Amino acid sequence: MTKIKIPFVIIFSYCPVFCWLYFSMRNSLLRR
Repeated sequence: MTKIKIPFVIIFSYCPVFCWLYFSMRNSLLRR
């Protein structure tokens, strides 16, 4: 059970970072 939980926690913790990167890249593309 812990083997399944660890990757989920890692993905969940990194989700905001990826969302921020995605929005920042999209904003930079829209500015051009």
